[in-house]
Amino acid sequence: MGCLVADPALISALAEKKGLVDRGASVVVARAVLAYLRSSAYTRHLEEMRAFYVHRRDVLLAALERELADLGCSWTIPGAGFSLLLTVPTELDEMEVLEEAVANGIAVAPGRFFTAAAPSVSDHTLRLTFGDKSPSLLEEASRRLGRSLRTVLEKHAGAATAPSLPVPARRMTIDV
Repeated sequence: MGCLVADPALISALAEKKGLVDRGASVVVARAVLAYLRSSAYTRHLEEMRAFYVHRRDVLLAALERELADLGCSWTIPGAGFSLLLTVPTELDEMEVLEEAVANGIAVAPGRFFTAAAPSVSDHTLRLTFGDKSPSLLEEASRRLGRSLRTVLEKHAGAATAPSLPVPARRMTIDV
């Protein structure tokens, strides 16, 4: 069961395609959902969930400020949704930061797969999700992400003074 707000022509085309693969939803269930969506119980629940997720978002934002602000990072402040984009310093490859984060037990995703830019273009962003994480887990993940960034920054600082050696290309993506 779902709902969609779109141009009527698009809804008509999608409804036609849905009919090819779906034999329909229960009318009883559809009416029950409609009654719930029209009720004050739904409105109350929606307000509770907004506060619940805003709290998680704010915990993550505060933790990022503590752990990453001094590392040259910035991040979006989402008005909706369950994730934000973290921008790492431009001298870093976000995939290198991602790999170090994974080594520290954090699953993040390259931001390029969640923006309008072409997925093959490095944009120095990582997608961080907060909707399904407890506040304490968000705090710990931010500490580990800070540790990961410091490690990568130290490697780059050391590489600037060390003789240049060829580095094999290594890429990976993580499903979150």
